[in-house]
Amino acid sequence: MSALALASRAAWGDNRSVTFLSAERGVFDAMLFGGQKSHLRALVSPWHTGTLWLYENAQADSLRSSKRHSPKITDFDATLFRTGIRDSLYKIWAAWLASELAICTNASGEYGACWTLVNAFLDGIDAASEAESRTALLRFLWRYLDLLGVRPNPDLCARCGGEMPPGGARYCPQENGFICGACGREDGGEEERFPLADESRAYLSAVSALPPKDSRRLALSAEAAGELKRCLFYLTERACGRKLKTLEGGIL
Repeated sequence: MSALALASRAAWGDNRSVTFLSAERGVFDAMLFGGQKSHLRALVSPWHTGTLWLYENAQADSLRSSKRHSPKITDFDATLFRTGIRDSLYKIWAAWLASELAICTNASGEYGACWTLVNAFLDGIDAASEAESRTALLRFLWRYLDLLGVRPNPDLCARCGGEMPPGGARYCPQENGFICGACGREDGGEEERFPLADESRAYLSAVSALPPKDSRRLALSAEAAGELKRCLFYLTERACGRKLKTLEGGIL
């Protein structure tokens, strides 16, 4: 099957437990046996995509630990190595965020769509500059929120239901959506968070409507990027129901 390596961590002995994403079975763990000299060790690395072969023993001892009961990797034919990700610390952390998000949401329950979205994002930042990767991450998070079914509508006020007028909007946690300036003034702004200028909100609206190849051409000012970063990081952690380790270091 086609699979993407999301993460790799030490297991018992000199073996490793690898977390994969596939369109068929979502997020799952498999064991990579062998030490540093194993030819598979370099191939089965985070953000490599390829064809994976597994050995699964249906008669495995039920007393074994969950790691030891994971399927065994017998071969991996890596076809995408994405070496460009490792050219930048920012891109490495952005890729780790994509991995962590897929793992903690179990591929959002939409395995095929998650497979397409995460692979496309990794392909994009692999070839992009660091500056381009910063806006690519914003678009990825906005699309992943849609995949999770929790993306707020940037074009309608979540409180009054009207079309969002010019003059900026604010994300309101109580409404789980964006509210217009008039609705925000009614309660003195006590429930408001993350103000978005018209440029920021228009960017989200455009990314929602345009195909990826067209949304990549959209310009975004540094001020709008900062607004969207704060808002989207909050929305992402809210959707996951916990803090994300990749957002704690401050690199992103």
